[in-house]
Amino acid sequence: IKHTFSPSDFRDYLKPGTVLIFPDDVMLYNFVDTNEKENLLILSTEATITKRLQGWIDIYEWKYEIIVWTRRLLYYNLTAYSNIVYIEDAFGGEQFQYPISIRSLDVLSSIAKNSTYRITIISSSPTLELFAKFSNAKIIPIK
Repeated sequence: IKHTFSPSDFRDYLKPGTVLIFPDDVMLYNFVDTNEKENLLILSTEATITKRLQGWIDIYEWKYEIIVWTRRLLYYNLTAYSNIVYIEDAFGGEQFQYPISIRSLDVLSSIAKNSTYRITIISSSPTLELFAKFSNAKIIPIK
């Protein structure tokens, strides 16, 4: 739980077998501009259908050790990856406030029921829906 996020906040999570899910393209592009792109599959919302299909195949075949995208990634087959890092909101504050869609939380909650995934949810302002859907979660405040 922090007030704002910077791309460096996510470097500790970039380990093989990880899926990093951003809430929007703005935060994704900020992350991409400041990080190495080796062994990362980075897709944006603007990706063509062909690129998305190739991404689906690459994810299924574990071609890349780390996948970075927006919430759409939740609908892909992520069985090859053991860690899901989900950023619940963008920069916080009034300028960039992107509320999470309940549909995405429902999908993530369903994925969480599978014990093979380690899910980390990062949020600067956790929502009540988040606490309701993950009532057994271990909450660790970050200072």
